[in-house]
Amino acid sequence: MLELAQSTDDVLRELAADALGAFLGDAPLQRLLALAQDANERVRATAIGALEGWPDSAAARELLLASAAGGHWTVRMRAARALGAFAGDDVVETLLEGLLDPDSYVRMASADALRRHDPATFLGQLRRLADYPAPHLLDAAIDLLGDVGTPQDAEFLAKVGGWFNLSHPKFIRDWARAAAAKIRKRHAAKA
Repeated sequence: MLELAQSTDDVLRELAADALGAFLGDAPLQRLLALAQDANERVRATAIGALEGWPDSAAARELLLASAAGGHWTVRMRAARALGAFAGDDVVETLLEGLLDPDSYVRMASADALRRHDPATFLGQLRRLADYPAPHLLDAAIDLLGDVGTPQDAEFLAKVGGWFNLSHPKFIRDWARAAAAKIRKRHAAKA
């Protein structure tokens, strides 16, 4: 497998990156770190996604943080998804920034990764996104708030989603109502 990672064929390198994610040890990690900087976007994205298996590696963490912040959308998406396994304030901050990415796949991957973190570490920052000037980018953030929010968040979302709130487009109001309903349902099940 390590030899395939050095192939001149992009497809073989991509397959090697995918397979190396299943192995433990320093040699596969070093090969993945090299493939995560490959010139081919598909090879790079596959290797970056495979780094999720090394949450204790500082090198993997730094590479994922940098990859989530820039590059092709597939690379940003795979990096955001992989960061769900990593802890730290800088990881949470990067994932919160990913919630506002121009690409919806990156936003959704960032929200999914944040679901793996303690909501107490990001709920306050998530609430502040409600004032973001480009509401069409808030789909993943509102959905995430529906998954981790409190009953007070449900009240806020219900106001945003109110039928007479004409300050937000209809799709934002629909998202907010759906998120408020998720919060209420979750808290009713706990009671």
